[in-house]
Amino acid sequence: IDQFMIPVPFPHEEDALQQNLEMRRRAMEHLTNDGVIVIFPSGVVATSQTAFGPVVESDWNPFTAKMIQRSGATVVPVFFPGRNSRAYQIANQISSTLRQGLLLYEVRHALYKPQAPVVGEPISQEEIKRWSSDPRGFVAWLRETTIGLSDER
Repeated sequence: IDQFMIPVPFPHEEDALQQNLEMRRRAMEHLTNDGVIVIFPSGVVATSQTAFGPVVESDWNPFTAKMIQRSGATVVPVFFPGRNSRAYQIANQISSTLRQGLLLYEVRHALYKPQAPVVGEPISQEEIKRWSSDPRGFVAWLRETTIGLSDER
């Protein structure tokens, strides 16, 4: 499976910056060679701001927009409905270690259960070029467009 994975470093790792730069270089190289990548642009699992509040997707990393714009890649937004358990949301309010420990439980709990991702239409190159001078605006627009797919279920 290694040939299909580009690892994302944990921020606390000593060489996280170097690993991050290498991951970005490999992703760009793969895209420019007509490869396909799947990314979760916020870089974190969606959580609620309070123990019993709604789950919210974090802002997306502007590097996502830069990678799309520089590579000329075709973008197909995919929305994954659902959320982690309330216990996970409560753990998030208590401790990041507790939250990370429960994440393994959440993944195991979801294994072998049907998932229902909503696949959107490809984003046109014209739309991507329209945002060429505003990567932050583009990634915010793409985030809202992707989250908006939830209404199409």
